[in-house]
Amino acid sequence: MLTDKEIKEGFHHYFEITVANTPQLLDEVFSIRYQVYSEEMGFEPENSEHIEHDDYDDNAIHILIKYLPTSSYIGTIRMILNDAEHADFVFPMEEHCPTMDRSLFDIEKVSRQQIGEISRVAVVQNFRRRKEDAIGLAGAVILEDDERYHRTLSYVPLSLYFASYVIAEWQHLTYTIAISEPKLMRHIGFTGIKASQFGATFEFKGERAPYYFSKENIDINPKFKPLYDVVQNSLQESYQNYMHGAA
Repeated sequence: MLTDKEIKEGFHHYFEITVANTPQLLDEVFSIRYQVYSEEMGFEPENSEHIEHDDYDDNAIHILIKYLPTSSYIGTIRMILNDAEHADFVFPMEEHCPTMDRSLFDIEKVSRQQIGEISRVAVVQNFRRRKEDAIGLAGAVILEDDERYHRTLSYVPLSLYFASYVIAEWQHLTYTIAISEPKLMRHIGFTGIKASQFGATFEFKGERAPYYFSKENIDINPKFKPLYDVVQNSLQESYQNYMHGAA
């Protein structure tokens, strides 16, 4: 297994992760989402602007990851926050998930200020986890030879999810919610971020189910802690700039 120092140096050699805190970076977010959701997967209609966005984007913190060897942005994720200015605000899950079991987790009984929703995870095709790969240990995060290079691909979406939980911590959220594939949530659980399913699976651009994460149930697996720490440290400056601009 690689040392913490080797993981940090390796990550920074290949990747850069940041909060999208400028209009230019937000354009990159919407462009990636268009490429993935409209062109590659066909989940959303194509359009002449070649961007994919919705009404929740203005009330979300967006994360971007760049692949440094080609200077290209390859993935994004967002954390939707409560819109305190609109009393009738609802999260996307409340609009799109018909199977939420409120006896397991009732959003209505939690302050909206304490909840965020993870959504619009998008990683370009060449960097999505290959179906035959399981999420590996942190020691395999950055390896330079061609055979092992492909094992780094699974860490792009993993780094984005780590970034979302970092944002949740900095925003002092008690819970985060997500509509996700059950298989993906099981994989994320290996890292020490445990998701609780609170409803049956349903069809929504594939098999999906509602999940919530409680900050009390997050205990990063030591094997993944070096990667989590790298992501957290990498985001600090851009997050502070974002918060300064939002103030």
